[in-house]
Amino acid sequence: MLAERLLPRLHGREVVDSIRNPAEVEVLRRLPNFVLLGVRAPAEVRYARSRSRGRPGDPASFEEFLERERQENRDDPSGQQLDATFRLADRILDNDGALDRLRSAVDRLLNELETADSPR
Repeated sequence: MLAERLLPRLHGREVVDSIRNPAEVEVLRRLPNFVLLGVRAPAEVRYARSRSRGRPGDPASFEEFLERERQENRDDPSGQQLDATFRLADRILDNDGALDRLRSAVDRLLNELETADSPR
């Protein structure tokens, strides 16, 4: 499992993206001060971004995009479970606008977490 391999390499403040299985979250929760951040955007926005990236193998239609998401949300514990993993998030950010807006929201969240962790 990816999270098990990453755990020894994580020190201090780190970012790990693409957590897609609740078992990975369970492993990462062993870290002190671990925070799982869920980032959401409407399917139409995610699809448009996928199309603009133009990566080989990306879905060619919105219907294919939705089908791929359904496949990534099966109940198989060894597979991807995006919805189940998202429900474990400690904080949620919306990413339905410009990248700068997301960056600002992440900065605000990090500042908030730093303030909460600071000794008084």
